[in-house]
Amino acid sequence: RDDYGIGEEDEDRLTSFVTLRRTRKDSFASVSASYIQSLRTNEIDQEIPLVFPEIYGRKTWRDPWFGGKLALTAQSVTLLREDDSRFARAGLVAEWSNDWYLRNGLIVSAYAGAAASTYLTENITGFNDGTVTETIPTAAVDLRYPLSRQNGAVTHVIEPRVQLVWSPKDARVNPNEDSVQLNFEETNLFSYNRFPGFDDSERGLRANVGVSYTRYNPEGWSYGLTLGRVYRLEDLNQFGAGTGLDGRHSDYVSAITLSYRDQFDFSNRTLFDSDFSVSKNEATLAMDFDRLSTTASYIYLEQDVVAGASDRSHEASLALSYRRNDYWTYAGEWRQNLETGHATSGEFGVRYENECVAVNLSLSLDYDNDDAVSTTREVGLTVELAGLGNKKRNTKYARRCAALSG
Repeated sequence: RDDYGIGEEDEDRLTSFVTLRRTRKDSFASVSASYIQSLRTNEIDQEIPLVFPEIYGRKTWRDPWFGGKLALTAQSVTLLREDDSRFARAGLVAEWSNDWYLRNGLIVSAYAGAAASTYLTENITGFNDGTVTETIPTAAVDLRYPLSRQNGAVTHVIEPRVQLVWSPKDARVNPNEDSVQLNFEETNLFSYNRFPGFDDSERGLRANVGVSYTRYNPEGWSYGLTLGRVYRLEDLNQFGAGTGLDGRHSDYVSAITLSYRDQFDFSNRTLFDSDFSVSKNEATLAMDFDRLSTTASYIYLEQDVVAGASDRSHEASLALSYRRNDYWTYAGEWRQNLETGHATSGEFGVRYENECVAVNLSLSLDYDNDDAVSTTREVGLTVELAGLGNKKRNTKYARRCAALSG
């Protein structure tokens, strides 16, 4: 793989899959099958399942009786492994939600849902062969009170928010295949269930509490701040250390954004506990000024629960692109492991493009095990005949490219 450049530069799993999808205004359906070959030393191919098949469908419509929105989700998956074990799941999720806008500006939202699933297990350690059926109800109420103030042309908006969520606190008895890895951030602070799949769900009574602030300037500047936390009536030991969700009270999650039109965009996400000990810090800065564009990123993970690793991740990267004129572009990217002090990878390239052809010349460096001595170097050259066979281009250019190729 490394010698011949199979897959993406940082890809450590090779995936073969086939998927059929259908999307409409109020519905979505897909049928897929996939097989994964792992290149990670700590993973065994015989333990990685063949997904055959996976079926998913969702439809939404307006509630004609109580108002709001109804949704119905149907899903099914079968996992086959080389050790003759089999896992199959089929289920339905029914949901109802509605919003009410009161005269004093308060926004009240309500949610009710029930997920019913049937599991079939064969030769899975820790579970008896056979079937089991579970039904998990969930109910929630959400209170938001957006407040705005106009200061000249600038608008300030602050929105405190409280969300109460209830579901049974009894532990589930099915295997967990699709909800092992968690990522807690401001985007799912007000989620009814932070587990990503169907095999596990948050339990008990909890309150998601947060506040957001946004400043809008018609001249192009805007910035925002979000801060929040999860409070639980009981600690049901659902979440491991490093997720930020363990304990009765979660870590604080915060997000800061700052942007100026399409030229400047900065974001920072942080996860910290009551002692202000940071377990996650992620920052991205993107700038685009006419011919020069750059993207810088920084990430610190005390424990990388998303990737399933217990080691600390501490990394920074910088990408630059300079467009000299309409034809020539120079680019470079560098990634550094701040924990070890060694480079991880680098890529440098030059591109020439006109109406007929695009030529890319690149040099890639890949430092194995963060060791600058063990370096894989790869020189690449690609040529694209952009002007041939394209009827949408100017016919003068098409004739010109055809003449040059002849």
